[in-house]
Amino acid sequence: MLGENNNQQQGRARAIIERAQNAYRNTGKIRRSISIILLVSMIVPFALLVQFLLY
Repeated sequence: MLGENNNQQQGRARAIIERAQNAYRNTGKIRRSISIILLVSMIVPFALLVQFLLY
């Protein structure tokens, strides 16, 4: 009886930890993609500015 209950609690805790880890990984991916998008979007105006200054 006690052992089963303890196992259930450990299983729940593990499931919660897994969910938290998955959520953290997903936010990391989203952050990385946002920073890449920002970098790419910054390159275009910078290139235009350089062209404008050179010509």
